[in-house]
Amino acid sequence: MSWLEKISSKEAKIWENVMLEHAFDCEDWGSARKSLLDLLQKDSLAASEDSIRSYISCSAESIGSVHPLPELKDIVEEFYQKYGMENTDPLS
Repeated sequence: MSWLEKISSKEAKIWENVMLEHAFDCEDWGSARKSLLDLLQKDSLAASEDSIRSYISCSAESIGSVHPLPELKDIVEEFYQKYGMENTDPLS
């Protein structure tokens, strides 16, 4: 089962539209999303799906047209370690 099948169809459609704008495939986005969710949980934080999508999209845009493309998951992890993430809430 794909990670997109585990979220609402509305959210999946929004993710699909964002993914079309970048050179990474669906599984790259899923790995990056899972990694970011794991990092947030480790730091006892939560974020909306919109914030997560925006963060990963900005990470994807940041590398421009570098070839070969690094792993999107690695870019997200590096950004999170350096800059953290705004628009998060503490886990209750």
